[in-house]
Amino acid sequence: MNIYAFNNAIGVLPRWLRQTLLVMKITTLILLTALLQVSAASFGQKVTIVKNNIALSEVFKEIRKQTGYNVLWQPAQVNGTKTINLQIKNQNLDDALEQILSSQGLEYSIEEETVMIKPKAPSFLDRVVGVFADINVVGVVVDGETGNALAGASVKVKGGNRTTTTASNGAFYLQGVDEDATIEISFIGFKSVELKAAKNLGTIKLEVSFSDLNEVEINKGYYTEKRRLSTGSVGRVTADEISRQPVSNPLAALYGRVPGLVITQVTGVPGGNFNIEIRGQNSLRKLTDNNGNIPLYIIDGVPFSSTPLNTAASQTMYPLGVNGTGSGVTGASPFNSINPSDIESIEILKDADATAIYGSRGANGVVLITTKRGKTGQMQIDANVYSGVGKVTRKLDLLNTEEYLEMRREAFKNDGINALPANAYDLNGTWDQHKYTDWQKELIGGTAKNTDAQISFSGGTANSQYRFGGGYHKESTVFPGDFADQRASSSLSLSNTSPNQKFKSQITVNYSIGTTNLFVEDLTSKAINLAPNAPDLLDGDGNLNWAAGVSQNLLRSTKNPYDARFINLIANGNFGYQFIPGLILKATMGYTNAMRKEVSKDKISTYLPSIQEFIQNSSIYGSSLINSWIIEPQLIWSKQFQKNKINALIGGTFQDQNSESLSQYASGFGSEALMDNISAALNVSNNYSTAKYRYNAIYTRINYDYNNKYIINLTGRRDGSSRFGPNRQFANFGAIGVAWIFSEEKLIKNSLSTLSYGKIRGSYGITGSDQTRDYAFLDSYNPSTGKYGGLQGLGPTQLYNPDFGWEVNKKLEMALELGFFKERILLTTAWYRNLSSSQLVGYPLPPSTGFTSLPSYNLDATVQNTGFELELNTINIKTQTFSWTSAINFSIPKNKLVSYPNLAGSSYASSYVVGEPLAIVKLYRYIGVNPQTGLYEVQDVDNNNLYNAADFHAVFMGAKFNGGFNNSLKWKWIQLDFLLQFSKQLGRNYLSLFVNSPGYMQNQPKEILSNRWRGLGDLASIQKFTQTSNTTYNRYNRSDALYSDASFIRLKNLSLAYQLPKVIVDMAKIKAARIYIQGQNLLTITKYKGLDPETQAGTLPPLFFLTGGVQLTF
Repeated sequence: MNIYAFNNAIGVLPRWLRQTLLVMKITTLILLTALLQVSAASFGQKVTIVKNNIALSEVFKEIRKQTGYNVLWQPAQVNGTKTINLQIKNQNLDDALEQILSSQGLEYSIEEETVMIKPKAPSFLDRVVGVFADINVVGVVVDGETGNALAGASVKVKGGNRTTTTASNGAFYLQGVDEDATIEISFIGFKSVELKAAKNLGTIKLEVSFSDLNEVEINKGYYTEKRRLSTGSVGRVTADEISRQPVSNPLAALYGRVPGLVITQVTGVPGGNFNIEIRGQNSLRKLTDNNGNIPLYIIDGVPFSSTPLNTAASQTMYPLGVNGTGSGVTGASPFNSINPSDIESIEILKDADATAIYGSRGANGVVLITTKRGKTGQMQIDANVYSGVGKVTRKLDLLNTEEYLEMRREAFKNDGINALPANAYDLNGTWDQHKYTDWQKELIGGTAKNTDAQISFSGGTANSQYRFGGGYHKESTVFPGDFADQRASSSLSLSNTSPNQKFKSQITVNYSIGTTNLFVEDLTSKAINLAPNAPDLLDGDGNLNWAAGVSQNLLRSTKNPYDARFINLIANGNFGYQFIPGLILKATMGYTNAMRKEVSKDKISTYLPSIQEFIQNSSIYGSSLINSWIIEPQLIWSKQFQKNKINALIGGTFQDQNSESLSQYASGFGSEALMDNISAALNVSNNYSTAKYRYNAIYTRINYDYNNKYIINLTGRRDGSSRFGPNRQFANFGAIGVAWIFSEEKLIKNSLSTLSYGKIRGSYGITGSDQTRDYAFLDSYNPSTGKYGGLQGLGPTQLYNPDFGWEVNKKLEMALELGFFKERILLTTAWYRNLSSSQLVGYPLPPSTGFTSLPSYNLDATVQNTGFELELNTINIKTQTFSWTSAINFSIPKNKLVSYPNLAGSSYASSYVVGEPLAIVKLYRYIGVNPQTGLYEVQDVDNNNLYNAADFHAVFMGAKFNGGFNNSLKWKWIQLDFLLQFSKQLGRNYLSLFVNSPGYMQNQPKEILSNRWRGLGDLASIQKFTQTSNTTYNRYNRSDALYSDASFIRLKNLSLAYQLPKVIVDMAKIKAARIYIQGQNLLTITKYKGLDPETQAGTLPPLFFLTGGVQLTF
């Protein structure tokens, strides 16, 4: 049964308030109330209705028109009434209502500006019977300061499972409630209240809360808990924060918002991947196909594979290499299939208390993504459209033609070459020596465009809610040509509660399809290196220009398309039944299916015409598939007695995942038109792989809370993984978390009036990791190259290891949370230490075994991550017309390889040093340019004239500290939000982008001219120009000269929005309208000389984007 109230001559008050109030009581509501009050006063309280056979619903609508008063009623009370004839002329509202309701068995009450319709008081006998019956509870929830209705407030029976949310006018209806029950009412930004159940609770005024500690429930996957009572470390990013960013990948929305979370964008190419680490690198393995540091991703309760669905066809455009360490992820990001507009919240679980219930899967942290659900009320339509442009904003200052030719001539002079060779096209007259082209502008200086359109339909009754959404996103590139990445998505959410409130179900489905039209080469490094007087790459007709001296046209790859399409499905069903109060049987079932097909072509016509007769048309076809299912039954029990609360659950996990990958190389197509059809190829080679992964577990959690003051949380889990040998396939994990809310102690309350909240919490636990390749413990064989007796043989490639088992991560955390001045200031500080051991790395074997190593081995190496995190949230100003809130987070991470037996004899000897961080590179110490020879010099540490690994020293490449600073300012209908991201770090500088020494036929930075060595005795920073290779330059390329400060402060995103006033949207007959502009990567403050201090590579950097859009609610 629903409550309906008429406002502005339509069936239900606007529900758009619910969304805006999720942030902080937008000041528009204050003005809206004032407008409504003025409107009501102008109408007065006189009523005139002269009409026959009119329904009560129409009467109430007319009263709202004439008086401005809301009319609150229950449909079941009115639907059975008869039509009436009315001759009411200029009567007082009270008299009119008496006449209207006298024959209908109804009565009314007026509180402030709300008319509440209800059944007439029962007789004495009815009241006696009612003592033993349940009641239906109605009421209206409003802002205690402004009187504005609070849409979407949570109303539930304390200790039970009956719950509802308020409609757009703040009204609610809760059916079948025990008269002795307690009703809990909560809303974000307001203090929760508890009231004794009654048939009519009237108008309930909530007081403003400067903190969301008591209102926001943190999602921890298997359970939720209020932030105030949490014993674990959880970061949270809301739908409102995501909506302010023009991003297509939800991971991009997490930048700078959660302490301890480090995100690095691999490339600015649309669809590219991200590197993510939660509290540091735990595993030594950081390879693309065997990365042991990936967090667990859960979408609506279903594990989501973050493995890129790519083959060799896509690994060139989506390159490998981040922060100069040569590690990371390549290929297209699977998260590009997830629509950020469908996400309600993203929780980041960090410590043992929060992650241990996920056992082995949570060793590197957990990322929980929850999609949007339907809410009670009439159907609401939300539409949002934006479009914008993107650019590369940072470019290198390179030599112009005159400067470049000066460098080239001097190089030949220094080399003693007088007659220019035939291949010196830039100098010998083959190329125009007066021509200048800015290749950065030509190849990566284009304008990328993005377009995004979203629409959703949501609503429902108190027992059933729905939401259906659809979206489209397209993003092009800055490269020359028409290339783009596109995605179409849909989502469905259905929630249902049985009339007796015992059975609940939740079904969510997210489906997306997409296409990628790119080419298989990033042109960024080519744009930097190409000589400025090189010929045009295209002729007048747009064809490849094969001018003299051009044997490799850089635009050749743009004529060889890379096309891909993907399909992604995530489905989840959540079902629960309450047998008795406090005991619920629950089951979660999920299914995912992700598929990607791709093809890249290499056409004869894109080669130099003189060699085309020796080339064959060829294509690479790729097909990848990952599907999985999961079933998790749970039994949940809760009990409260006096000041004690106990929550417990026990459950199991049964998961199965299948993956397939097929890569085919085909050549010999008779025509370029046939290259999409692999059967038209003369030669085809196949590379097929398949794997099955199974994971089972049982788990339990017990939470005890005494008086909302002392809290202990225990979790335990036994996991089994198919990736390990039979002797160690199962393992036990668990954690304990404790918290003391000391601000509830009488002594603290009485002596520290400014301290409104204080909590000390700590946790310790052991989690595991099975992030390794499938079948790593088994014997494996590959076909041998030779044959015997006409038969092809098999050669062993991997040894069997039945003792291959779990990587273990021991996590410890201590934290202090403080709130001052009613939580206007909220501070959280945390210290953590993670020890990761039993590393899943290879063990070297003697040559006599026939193998170089045993890849499936638990090495007794230990990695330690420690750190300090700070999070400060402040409400700086809050008035009826203006508010300003800030949030800053700050992390100081430290990482160290504590032990590694026989490191010198392992494959990691060139990468790691015991006692040093994992994020290091081993380099020569750069001394400078020798004044006598004009060549670079590095330090010979042992003075033996042998430059080798003994002369290297470790250079730390990680961040010394990082964080973000977020601000939100609201004035009347205008809202401004911006986020500053910062990091203190060292990185590869721009000099590393130039493979050859200055003097070769490639461009160079301008500064080499003024800082070069010219003659004997010169003190210079750039060696003499030469167009020959030498060992000194090779050593220079392995030295710390190519590394420098890459610290930065970046205006990561900015959003400026204008909410149209109520008067205007009413005239347009819509509920709400908002126009906005948003920007991403707007400004970077740094001393770093290079394209981007974040990626530090010769790949396309993250783009600057500026978008504008409009959001409408109907």
